[in-house]
Amino acid sequence: MNYYAQTEHIPPTLAPPGLDMVLPFKAVAFGNLGLDSFIYDLIALFCKGGGTFKTITIVTNRIKSKCFDELKGKGIIVLPCVHNLRPLQRFNEKEPHLIVFDDNTYYPEHINQVRDNFIRGRYHNISVLVAAPQYYVIDSMTRGVSNYLFALSSCNKRDNTLMLK
Repeated sequence: MNYYAQTEHIPPTLAPPGLDMVLPFKAVAFGNLGLDSFIYDLIALFCKGGGTFKTITIVTNRIKSKCFDELKGKGIIVLPCVHNLRPLQRFNEKEPHLIVFDDNTYYPEHINQVRDNFIRGRYHNISVLVAAPQYYVIDSMTRGVSNYLFALSSCNKRDNTLMLK
């Protein structure tokens, strides 16, 4: 179904109908189960019709994942390390972009670069999603400045308590 053909009054800087998100967004997603499926479904939703983003980049250490292999085949950029990501200044600010940081790239040595992209990305028309299996793994600064929080299946009582604070 082509959402953009049915509703031409929706500017390309807004999310597709059904997702009440304003771009650029800063989102955090966590959960023990279904994180890859969530990322895949979110990207599929944004790709409907003419597409919302000019470029979609996923930064993950799990390049051989079946889910990411399929996305790579659809023209989505999948990078193995945060250091391979181009600088924010090299993105075209007139077009929206999406960067997804998968849980395996969120190591202490990369935290500053992930945080920099997360906080400053909106100035360059970049929406950023940080995904992790547990809530407390995500940096407190990143959690604090996020616009959206996606809580997937969490079997951990500690995650539930931290999320509600």
